Amino acid sequence: MFCAERYSDCNNPEIMFYTREYRCLGQWMEGDVTYTYTERRDQATYECFAVEVVDGDEMFIMEGGVNC
Repeated sequence: MFCAERYSDCNNPEIMFYTREYRCLGQWMEGDVTYTYTERRDQATYECFAVEVVDGDEMFIMEGGVNC
């Protein structure tokens, strides 16, 4: 299971507006980017995420929509 939380107030990160839950359907790497294809559990839709690790403490997570 893959969960994501989103915040809209960077000055008050304890204020959470919604949480999403995803089911991982597949994952692969292309170069330094890891792609994860998921099913969004609350809407029965599919989403792709691309993750690039910048260093040991930082990563970028990008939502790619329904197509990887």
